[in-house]
Amino acid sequence: MATATDASSRPDEGASTPGPSRRFLAKWRSKEARWLSESWEELGQLVDELELDGSQRRMIRLRWFEESKHYDRLWRAHRKPFYSFRTLTITGATATAFLAALDVPKVWLQLAGFTAALAAALEGVFGFGDRWRRQRRTAISLKAEGLRFIELRPPYRTQGGHAEAYPDFIDRLERLNEQESEEYLALFAPESEGKTNEGERQAG
Repeated sequence: MATATDASSRPDEGASTPGPSRRFLAKWRSKEARWLSESWEELGQLVDELELDGSQRRMIRLRWFEESKHYDRLWRAHRKPFYSFRTLTITGATATAFLAALDVPKVWLQLAGFTAALAAALEGVFGFGDRWRRQRRTAISLKAEGLRFIELRPPYRTQGGHAEAYPDFIDRLERLNEQESEEYLALFAPESEGKTNEGERQAG
């Protein structure tokens, strides 16, 4: 006779188990998240070990460490919708051509074409492709600049130590952040305004 314990221990017959591809993606994302967490933790420890006073280390954590993590999270987050919309666009366009060769109701052709057009329009409006590439470039630039400072590689090698190189490092960080802000805002500027600014720069 089956007991209540036996019944509760059996898997739900109606529940679906994830397929191999989903299990692989989940495992890969888990490994990536663990690697990123460990990498940022080690960088934070390097900051704490710098030969600087407390206020300088706090400033580096705020203006470099946290900003680098912020841009790293941003580009990874914006990459997901970009590939999602791009996949929908390709799938819808391919399905439209495939369904056109078959004897299917016209509504299916319209639905496939509408899906492809909507996905392409949304991706174009929000500019996920340009955004995640630009944010990835900024994240890499910020992280590389910080590592050059920590390791006292050029242009910081000739400045003696971290305390002497600190003002120059903060100045370079500010220029990188300002450049990213200007380029990010330019993504949403009207096309005519962008052309006007370009013409003014060429004229100057």
